[in-house]
Amino acid sequence: MNFSQIHQINKHLNTTTVAWSDLTHFLAQYKHYYKLDLSLTQVWSTKQQGFYIEYRLKGGFAGRDIYLNCPDLLHRQRVLIDGEQRLLSVQRFLNDEVPIFSGQCFSDFTDELPSTVTFVFNITSLQHNDDIIKAKQLLNLHR
Repeated sequence: MNFSQIHQINKHLNTTTVAWSDLTHFLAQYKHYYKLDLSLTQVWSTKQQGFYIEYRLKGGFAGRDIYLNCPDLLHRQRVLIDGEQRLLSVQRFLNDEVPIFSGQCFSDFTDELPSTVTFVFNITSLQHNDDIIKAKQLLNLHR
């Protein structure tokens, strides 16, 4: 067997970096392209969401990648594969629903969010539901 004979399930299409300060605008602007179903079966508690926000604001790098699938470039529909908890946490923080550190909410801060606090949206092209399920399972292995 040759490595070149291994069937490739995924084609990386695009990567877009979005600052948290631009997240609400980004999601609103592209809502017709992104199917972001944030009705989760397992949701982080507000405390867990706060820990994630604090970690990222302190310079934590892990957990910034969001994975979307776009199997059909003609329709350009992008379906969220991984990152629901992180997106929801940041959206709730930006809406003053998640306190961090000693109880501060987003509106308590007097300066701008650092431009270095970002999400990286990775858009792939998985063609089959089985491949999407496998990708979700693999992405959840490290948690």
